[in-house]
Amino acid sequence: MELEPETMVSWKKDLIKFCKEWDKLYVKHAKSVYPEINAIHMAAMKPLTQLIEANSNFHKLEIMIKEKKQVPEFRRIALEAEFCKFLTGVCDIFKEFGDLKDHFDIK
Repeated sequence: MELEPETMVSWKKDLIKFCKEWDKLYVKHAKSVYPEINAIHMAAMKPLTQLIEANSNFHKLEIMIKEKKQVPEFRRIALEAEFCKFLTGVCDIFKEFGDLKDHFDIK
């Protein structure tokens, strides 16, 4: 198929549709046909998943504090420490395998 200015919009829509379909089939394939691929994906994404969950919990606590709700200090300290631990872990991965060169101190 030749790409022309007149066909650009329809070509782009078709490409997006095919990419979504491929992604759906690939995820189904990875989870059902090859559980070891799913295990690799889950292990690779675990640090990011933990960081997202810790960030969500810490954010919910900050909302409670802004709403003047009673929040124990130990809970804030624990959630902040958990968030810092997981963010440091992700930064360590970026430092080891990426371009992160600067020193980072999360706390």
